[in-house]
Amino acid sequence: MAVESPEIPAMPPEHVAELEALDPWWRPPWTVLWQRSYYEARDHARAQGGLRPEHGFPTTSFGLGEWLYNQCTGYDDLHPAQQRLLADIGLTPRAPGRPGPPQAHGHPLPARPRLRPRLR
Repeated sequence: MAVESPEIPAMPPEHVAELEALDPWWRPPWTVLWQRSYYEARDHARAQGGLRPEHGFPTTSFGLGEWLYNQCTGYDDLHPAQQRLLADIGLTPRAPGRPGPPQAHGHPLPARPRLRPRLR
């Protein structure tokens, strides 16, 4: 049996205006995951002095670096407002450099030890 949810009442216009004054992107036309990743990238760019795609993203975590790389390579498919947000933090459709090595708190991760095959 399907459970019906009550209709959610519309937000009063004055509340919408207050939220938009705080953050114009409080309800973007793209996914919340994209928005969270963008905020992580923005905060990283502010802390590190901007992004330079031509060098890859060696100071980022592996996940953030991968997300940034994907934004560069899929730039033309993004909403114009997404492109503007990314441009504000230094990310453009320029071809990114080869992504740097995975990082752990700004330092390269140690190389994994090579496993020797087990002899029988």
